[in-house]
Amino acid sequence: MTLHPQIDQQLSKWAQTVGKSKSSIIESALRMFFLEKLNEDTKALAAMSFDDLPTEEDWLSIQNND
Repeated sequence: MTLHPQIDQQLSKWAQTVGKSKSSIIESALRMFFLEKLNEDTKALAAMSFDDLPTEEDWLSIQNND
């Protein structure tokens, strides 16, 4: 992964301060980012309405078209 030199420098300082590797810090940050994204996506899906789904009769007629 390529980082802007100033960001890499700040990351190195932070890593030294907390006694972790830069990779570990980046991995934790990405994990938090993706968990937040998952939560946002879950909320968006939960808010969707599925009014356009076929009825049970429609499904049966589709499946019986052999």
